[in-house]
Amino acid sequence: LMDVIAIYEGTRFGAELDSLADFVNFGVAPAILIYLWSLNALRTAGWVTALILAICCALRLARFNVSSKTADRRFFEGLPSPSAAGLVSRMVWVAVGFGVDGLPALAVAMALTVLAGALMVSRFAYWSFKGVSPRGRISFAYVLIIPLIFVLIAIDPPRVCFILACTYASSGIVIAVWRRWRRQSGRTGGGRFLRAGEAGHRQHAQTRGCNLKDPSGAGHGDSRRLKSTMDASASMARGAAQVTAGEEVDAPGAAAPSSA
Repeated sequence: LMDVIAIYEGTRFGAELDSLADFVNFGVAPAILIYLWSLNALRTAGWVTALILAICCALRLARFNVSSKTADRRFFEGLPSPSAAGLVSRMVWVAVGFGVDGLPALAVAMALTVLAGALMVSRFAYWSFKGVSPRGRISFAYVLIIPLIFVLIAIDPPRVCFILACTYASSGIVIAVWRRWRRQSGRTGGGRFLRAGEAGHRQHAQTRGCNLKDPSGAGHGDSRRLKSTMDASASMARGAAQVTAGEEVDAPGAAAPSSA
């Protein structure tokens, strides 16, 4: 099959044939593995659960073929089928190594199988690692992390591989929560700063006598109206002061005859 795929590489038929091979390797094979290891104890519910994994893998590959030309190359939409297959198979590897069987193994197998299928058809974004190229500049952190991962895998392959698979499967959920938090915090913070800016601009406009809708100072009509209003208020204040002063001057004169 791989020789046929190599012959038709770069063609539409080759892409579909490659997806068919991925479906067998990453959809059918893990479903059979998890069913024979634990899910067969559930009879009908067991093979239905395994079938869900295979169907979700087929849907994931079909969506990838449709949207591969328009999607962002930095991220995958949904958990990639190799990662889902690795999650299921490494779980079986770890469980066999630690001697886990019976009801706990059955519960974990059923929950993880359904979760892997759901993550494949989800819209969570998963990092594709396509931005990392040995031909370009590579961060010094990658030079340390990549050899360290291989060393840890060599020390304890089942456990480390399962931890890596779980970490990558949960990274899509973490990215989605982080993006949602950034949108909410940006919306709230932006609204707060906008209101504060409007209040400051309004106060500045009242101080300088310009209109808020014309911050450039072009609205001289509003400035003249405001100035005339202020002049009228000052004139009224001066008139009231003069009247009050006149009453105070007349008061002693009115009191003089009565004292005489």
